[in-house]
Amino acid sequence: MQVSYQARFRGLNLLATYALSKHLEQSGFLDVQRRIKQRSLYFTDGPHRFTVANVWELPFGKGRKLLNSSHGFWSRVFSGWQTTQFITLQSGRPTNLPGGVRYLQDARIKDMDWSGHRVRFLRPCVARQNEDGTIVPQAFSLAYGCGTDISTYNFLVLTQYAPRETPSRSNNIRLHPQVNVDLSVSKTTRVTETTSIQFRAEAFNATNTNWFGIQQPNTDANSADFGGIIRRSVSAWNANFPRHVQFAVKFLW
Repeated sequence: MQVSYQARFRGLNLLATYALSKHLEQSGFLDVQRRIKQRSLYFTDGPHRFTVANVWELPFGKGRKLLNSSHGFWSRVFSGWQTTQFITLQSGRPTNLPGGVRYLQDARIKDMDWSGHRVRFLRPCVARQNEDGTIVPQAFSLAYGCGTDISTYNFLVLTQYAPRETPSRSNNIRLHPQVNVDLSVSKTTRVTETTSIQFRAEAFNATNTNWFGIQQPNTDANSADFGGIIRRSVSAWNANFPRHVQFAVKFLW
């Protein structure tokens, strides 16, 4: 579903959009012998996306409501100002689930600290099924504080001969949602009837908000880092750029 809203006011153009979607994939089999297909969300799935864009001619200068001086110098100083903003809010991508592991109960960690050194997506309470049928907690799960009651655990590592039970990705555990703001301020000054000069200042990721929405958490159920992301290990390709500011001067004729 796609919804858009556009409005034009005096000196202001506004466009808002909202998209609701679901992107699925079906590939291979979870269990070849029982012919159970692997069906899950696609890795780029993002159910909600909201954007707002606007262009606002500021009410200053000649013919405007404020600072409409008739003096030639001040008229040029106050006139021709314009600002634009582009805001994006988008759901995070689905989280990968480990193979050879039974997902016992909801492992989501609420109120994750996205700015912390270690970002935990999943509660690392993992038990292991041995070849003789016994079930024991993983050492890192005990160290985390999961206790010895296996009924409270979230994952069970199956024996090597067991088929995969979980789909490739989870619908209710998602990566870092995107919040991004780009903005610019420009001023156009008329020199003659046919020529003018435009100055622009632009900021991308103006709020300098960190976003690593492509980086997946550790899905090795035998690792002490299971279910988490170490921020220092996130590559530049899996994160956004910091605030970037640029200036430009353009001569129009």
